[in-house]
Amino acid sequence: TGTLQYCLADFKVFLQKLATTDATWKFWVQFVCQDAMAYVGLFLAIRSGDWHLRMASIKQMAPIFTALDHPTYQKLISRHIADVLCMPQSILTMFHQGAFVVSISGRAWHSVGIDEAHEMLINKACKTSIVRPSYDYINRIAHYIPYRMKAIENLKQQLFPEEAKQRSCITSPYSNNRNDYKREMNIISQVKVMSDTSLLPV
Repeated sequence: TGTLQYCLADFKVFLQKLATTDATWKFWVQFVCQDAMAYVGLFLAIRSGDWHLRMASIKQMAPIFTALDHPTYQKLISRHIADVLCMPQSILTMFHQGAFVVSISGRAWHSVGIDEAHEMLINKACKTSIVRPSYDYINRIAHYIPYRMKAIENLKQQLFPEEAKQRSCITSPYSNNRNDYKREMNIISQVKVMSDTSLLPV
């Protein structure tokens, strides 16, 4: 243990010496030894479903984004933090309990973000059903898409109740435009054909 500590101290001196003489070394010493810990913390927060560690890591990443990712991501974290502060307490309570991630395998420390799970499962199944259509894939997406749409709508209603009220006042999703009406009729016709031919399970 003493030898390892001596080597670590010697290595730190070596890094600091190079960082004072070379700009590239200075950048990477700063990032690897300090800044990257915020990214590691975010990764562990997602894997473990720890909301508090997630928010702490994101706050640590905010100045890094501002310094290194201008102008693309400069305001991304600050806007996200503002959004979190505006969320209803019921939503935050669920996030505190780990509802911002999901474990596909059901094992601890194997969780992924909701968007990652969506890409790994739903998007993959939908794309495969188009590129390489098969009865198995069509069956798979036909079962969960209606429930997922309902879950998304419920989440939107809880996060943005005012917008939900405005949408409920609209009697039809389409305008009186003739093209909109034709599109709607096409969709209804296709759904009827799929139902009549038993292409999708009931």
